[in-house]
Amino acid sequence: MARRILQASFVRRAALSAGWLAGLHTLAGCAPTLPVVVAPINCPVSAEQLARRCQAPQAIANGATYGEVLQLHQLDRKALRDCAAHDRLLAEMIVQCQRTILDYNDRLVEINRRIADKP
Repeated sequence: MARRILQASFVRRAALSAGWLAGLHTLAGCAPTLPVVVAPINCPVSAEQLARRCQAPQAIANGATYGEVLQLHQLDRKALRDCAAHDRLLAEMIVQCQRTILDYNDRLVEINRRIADKP
């Protein structure tokens, strides 16, 4: 007897749940469809590139010959050229990142506009 009461109770709850699910399903059909939001953006600048620093100038030892001073001068000039190239690369990456962010924001504005325009 108790078993039948439990089964009847279970059947009533299952039917009630099914009714709720069917009702929610029809309401979901009235909801506006939302576009899939694009994934967040990443900037191409790595932590290693940001951490890289320019070399300090070479120290000239007391009693250095003219040839040794010229050699140090050449090493310093090469270090400056490398540093300038690295700075240009970082600047280009930052400009590209800014363009990507602007494009991403424009797409989000367009998605929000389309959602707002729907009845």
